[in-house]
This record gives sequence, structure tokens and C-alpha cells, in this order.
Amino acid sequence: MTESAEERTKRRYINNLKSYEWSYQLSVFYVNYESSFNIVSDGAELKQRLGKAFKQPFLHRLCLKTIKKRDIDVLSIDYDRYPELVEATRLIVPYHTFFTDGKIPRKEFHYFLDKWFGNNKIYSKGRQVSRWQIERYANAVNFRKPFELHKHLNYEGKINRFAFINKKYGKPFLGGS
Repeated sequence: MTESAEERTKRRYINNLKSYEWSYQLSVFYVNYESSFNIVSDGAELKQRLGKAFKQPFLHRLCLKTIKKRDIDVLSIDYDRYPELVEATRLIVPYHTFFTDGKIPRKEFHYFLDKWFGNNKIYSKGRQVSRWQIERYANAVNFRKPFELHKHLNYEGKINRFAFINKKYGKPFLGGS
């Protein structure tokens, strides 16, 4: 039986996630709802610049997140343009998530993002991750259906769901905890 493109992408992403050492996760969100639709075109340049600015490996994945009403109010939304969102209790937003093998100083990462995106256009979250959390994330990716990115982003072109940036700096995972 042949493997579909979606299955191959999931397999390759999970293989990279499990085969290398990752200790930190960074997620990048847009503050402006309308700007978030540029995530695919912005993402290509973001990955390229990130790889040049930091000499460490990054495993990138383009994701969708359902946010609740209290978090919707934090977004900058033009309700005249998107009247259907006035009464929304949930909203699906795209974001980038990156796994890396070392913590990037928060100020340095924010400076990098602000320099490229401009002030107040995005925000980021970072956290340390354990091997157990990596395994759990890999299992979630494996058992869930892939995000319907074309539908939610209203994008017709090719969408690269994941990328391994600066792979040459990656440290293979040798087992253990």
C-alpha cells in the first residue's frame, strides 16, 4: 500500500521530532487576525532568517489553534470586515511552533522578531520541554488528522507544514530520559 503525501509528511516530522534532542519550544502568533492569513508567505522568510540569526537547529511546524472568547478579545480584529466574528465564542488561528535544542534568550528572540515583523505585530511564547512532552506531542501529531490549512488560511498554493532548519547543528537523540 502506498503512503499518501499527508502520511509521509507526518512520518517525516515525527521521525525528526523523536530522532533529535529538543529541549525548548517556541511558538509565534500574530496579534492582528487579518495579518495571520500571511503566515505561509511570512513563514518562508521567517524560517530562512531564523536559521541565519541563530546557530542551532529548529524543527518548525505550521499549526492551527482554537482559541476561546477571552483570548479572541486580545486579538486585533476588524469587525467591520469580519462581522461573523462579533459573536464568536471560538476562533481558529494559525501559528508557528519551533522546537530547538537550547533556550534562546527571550530579549534576543523578541528583538529578532520585532526587527523583522515590526513592533506589536506578533507575540511569542517559549517553554522548556522534557523528553516525555516530546513523545506526547509526537503521539498527538500521529493520531490526529492533519490541519486543514488550505481551508482555514484560504490559500491556494503549496503549504510546507514543517521544516528542519539548521539540521547540521542537530544532536541525535541517543535514548534514555
